[in-house]
Amino acid sequence: MKPTPCAFPKLQVSLLMLLLAAGSINLAAQATAKPSRGATLFAANCSSCHGSDATGDTSLGKALGAANLHAPDVQNLSDAALKKVIAGGSGNMPSFGRQLSDAELALLVSHLREIGGSKSVTLGSPHPRCTRHRAAHRCCNSTLD
Repeated sequence: MKPTPCAFPKLQVSLLMLLLAAGSINLAAQATAKPSRGATLFAANCSSCHGSDATGDTSLGKALGAANLHAPDVQNLSDAALKKVIAGGSGNMPSFGRQLSDAELALLVSHLREIGGSKSVTLGSPHPRCTRHRAAHRCCNSTLD
């Protein structure tokens, strides 16, 4: 049986509609995806000072001099150094080491990497602010010891 000439356009329209529906379902699923555990921890512990966008542009953040967590001087720190700052505090920033587990601290560091768009920096790799690189970055910042 030979299809009529108008059957093909209907088939093409049906396939197009099916593909569009599948795409919109996928987009809806992405839009309703749960935030990562690191993002949830950041919102609960950090956003009042650093803001939901991590720029430090909140009234409390401005008053305390909260760091812009997208800034190169933050993003260039090693993962261990970021974890140390979060756990021990720095300047006006309180310590979170007693409230958060090591795993939660690591999740926060991962979240900072995600929002900053940088990859993790491990100890022993050259630090961008060093003029003389030494192991564990002891030459460039005391918080990196």
